[in-house]
Amino acid sequence: MQLLGVGSKSNAIDHQALLKQFEHLNHMNPNTFEVEDLDRLIKSATSDLENYDKNRHDDFKRYEMMKEHERRERLKNMNDEDRTKEEQHYEKMKKKHADHPIKKKKIIPNF
Repeated sequence: MQLLGVGSKSNAIDHQALLKQFEHLNHMNPNTFEVEDLDRLIKSATSDLENYDKNRHDDFKRYEMMKEHERRERLKNMNDEDRTKEEQHYEKMKKKHADHPIKKKKIIPNF
């Protein structure tokens, strides 16, 4: 549950967030938890997980793009010798990352 105005005198509840927590319930029959409620709960949880995964993927993509942008900007400010060394180091680390045992599935046996 989220509170609005944290640190202020008003402790108003974010009603949209509160309603979202209970959207899977049948409000016409609040006394029992039926099969339809379970179906709605599963659909709601699945939807929440899909949204979370999508947001996490987008954040990671943004992070990788920002990291690459900063690397390129750093290379622009280097002289030729330092740039060459840095690019060699980058390629070496990229190859090392690609050759990681998990990438080759050496640790995880085939079933």
